[in-house]
Amino acid sequence: MPLGTVYGVSLEEVVRFVESDVLVENFLSKYEVAPRGLWFSGSRLERARVLCRFFKWLRVKRRIVLSPSELLEKHKLLRLSPGSSFEDRQWLLSLVLEHSRDNPDFEDNSDSRKYALFSILRSFCDFYEVPLTTAKRVYGKRKRKKVHRKQITVADAKSFLGKICQRDRAILLIMFQSGMSIGEVLNKLNYMWHSQVEPQLAEGCSRLKVEFDDRKANGRWYFTYVGRDGIHELKKWLVERKKLVERVLRQGAELSETIIRGEPIFLTQYGTPLTEQCFVKNMWKKRKGKVTSHMFRKLFKTEASIPERGVDQRFVEFWMGHGNGVDAVGGEYDRSPEVYENVFEGEYAKLEEYVNIYSGKRAIDDPLLAKIERLTRNNELARAFFDRVFHEFRQFEGEHDEQSNDFFPVQPSKRNSKT
Repeated sequence: MPLGTVYGVSLEEVVRFVESDVLVENFLSKYEVAPRGLWFSGSRLERARVLCRFFKWLRVKRRIVLSPSELLEKHKLLRLSPGSSFEDRQWLLSLVLEHSRDNPDFEDNSDSRKYALFSILRSFCDFYEVPLTTAKRVYGKRKRKKVHRKQITVADAKSFLGKICQRDRAILLIMFQSGMSIGEVLNKLNYMWHSQVEPQLAEGCSRLKVEFDDRKANGRWYFTYVGRDGIHELKKWLVERKKLVERVLRQGAELSETIIRGEPIFLTQYGTPLTEQCFVKNMWKKRKGKVTSHMFRKLFKTEASIPERGVDQRFVEFWMGHGNGVDAVGGEYDRSPEVYENVFEGEYAKLEEYVNIYSGKRAIDDPLLAKIERLTRNNELARAFFDRVFHEFRQFEGEHDEQSNDFFPVQPSKRNSKT
């Protein structure tokens, strides 16, 4: 939905809405626990935003001023009252359909997105045992997705990564090397600086292990790895992050002590936490949907699925957090990740040379490095020397290109607070 609509909501409005109504807060509590114990994780924030926007739409568009508890109470009375007409019993259902399915402001949204809005509002009613409707297929037939974006290749990924800022390059390379989703990077890993990331970087790790309690509330613990290329890009971002924080403080902005100390890891140009919605929206706007962040997660699976590489597909599913079925790796019976972690790390090592696209086997795709390979094939000392020169040159080249692209002057007065 365009943020310009009169019932668009900011993050501050969403927070006030949730904290002012215990029914909404209890409903959101059934979804995954957010980083640092906050209520607004990815799943919770999305549902809170949909609910907040619906009640604002009722006030602005339909002149209906009701709190969530008052709305549910009126809906219950209309449904259960013996004298209620057919229209009365479908009063709330009609409003929800008008807001989600028939709303002209959502005409650019896919049918799946519209149905997701409807489902969230319906689940809120179901949670308090006041069903929106007991009829089936009230939403109507949904159209199939017409757009099937072509998956990017490793060459496409390298080309794309070379054109974006250091922060976004670190995020997308982490996704590609670990199989994480953008939500897991920005809603979970983003808040693991002190607990997981910093201790491993301080030890000089060549492979970063990241553990999660579950994925999409499936209740199954899992872990994955980030290879040396991802670690290298993350370290480069941390240097720029430090400069960003110093610059924002010099310009008089106030930052919390937590942000100054390094958490969350990824920030906006204003020094505020980078959210999933902001990242996805900016990436979509700049690339017009041709390359999405989720393509890098899919590319991880694609590179790990080549039979000749010998990577066990059950392990790949575990690294991606797919805990489907009783017999899944890391599931109810197969607890091998807890006992034989070294086996999982060894299996990842088979894949690592293919996802380290700057320093692994994939680096040979670079024409300059391929020429170095041919010229120094029989001279190990010369090979080591040229390898070092090559990587220093590529690093200098990347830093030079980023100077004009990575950050813009901080302008707090122009900051848009809409989510």
